[in-house]
Amino acid sequence: MGKVVTASSPVNVAPLFLFDANAWITGYSELYPQVVFPNVWRRMSDEVEAGVIASPEEIINEVTAQDDEINAWVSERKEKLLAPLSASGKAQEVFDAVQELQDKHGDIGTRTGADYFLICWGKAMECPIITLEKNEKNKIPVVCRKEDVECISFGELMRRRKWRFE
Repeated sequence: MGKVVTASSPVNVAPLFLFDANAWITGYSELYPQVVFPNVWRRMSDEVEAGVIASPEEIINEVTAQDDEINAWVSERKEKLLAPLSASGKAQEVFDAVQELQDKHGDIGTRTGADYFLICWGKAMECPIITLEKNEKNKIPVVCRKEDVECISFGELMRRRKWRFE
């Protein structure tokens, strides 16, 4: 297995990136399984620690409702994942925007409303959302485009953050 830039290496300061539940779950279990790509998850941990990667509590609750390894990984980092959003002072703005978004776009595929919170946080914080959802009716990428919120893939996050594996 190759090397990756580690926690002792400098981490570029960058805008915040917000992860959707499916990016956590599918990223960990199928795209970049930790047993195969441990350096990806070391780097993810570094980025969470640095406040570069976050998720709203509603998304974390979806992830931690699973009985699997990503549940444990996210649970161990919950406070750090929430910290950038908690410190922003924008919680009331987001809560107010959620109902408006629901009224405007209808059902976007979650029973918990977590996707609405994710999109509203992305808009409030002016940061991209990482999701693996397809560009289909009333899915996160479509609603993000309508709301002028950037939506990118896990791989695009790696490119933007200039992750290099040797």
